[in-house]
Amino acid sequence: EGFTPQPYEQLARVLRKMGHVADAREVLFEKEKRLSRVRRGRIWDEGGRWSRWWRVPILWVLDRLQRGVVGYGYYPWRSFWCLVGLIAIATYVFGRTYQAGDFAPNAAVILTTPEWQALAEDGSVSNPAETWASKSGKGRDYETFNAFAYAADVVIPIIPLGQEAAWAPSATREPWGWYAWWARWVFQFAGWLVTALGAAAITGIMRKD
Repeated sequence: EGFTPQPYEQLARVLRKMGHVADAREVLFEKEKRLSRVRRGRIWDEGGRWSRWWRVPILWVLDRLQRGVVGYGYYPWRSFWCLVGLIAIATYVFGRTYQAGDFAPNAAVILTTPEWQALAEDGSVSNPAETWASKSGKGRDYETFNAFAYAADVVIPIIPLGQEAAWAPSATREPWGWYAWWARWVFQFAGWLVTALGAAAITGIMRKD
């Protein structure tokens, strides 16, 4: 209460004129952090029960996203490292899923062929997809699965890499297939969110200076 952003903005302008761009950015970042805290505090003090127990937590989550992913628009490069982190985690998840034999070609035409059906139903074949796509398999000319490329294809919404169109985790093959099937939606949502915040920060939509 009683917080005024003007001194922060004036200090940032002075620092920027002096050539201290990084320091000016840090001052404005601190301003946004404190301003967000004051807004939540005001809602908590003046609002009703709904505002306290629903609006304040939602605003807190949104604040942490903006702060952590793009630094309120003053550190847009953070979104790049967030994407790198998401891709790294997704690479591990999808890589383990493929190794467990819980991936299948994402094409109904292939899944109904006698060759694939024979591999999928053969209990002695631990990884039907790997066997089918091997050099001696019927799918040797099919899109080669790559865990990193698949993860990037899922997380980054802008450029399709062809991996997600070619392969899909099987939710009926437990447990990794089931986990990966649901995780794919989580990674996609997170990727869209980080990309949108990064774009807003880069274009200056979020910054108020």
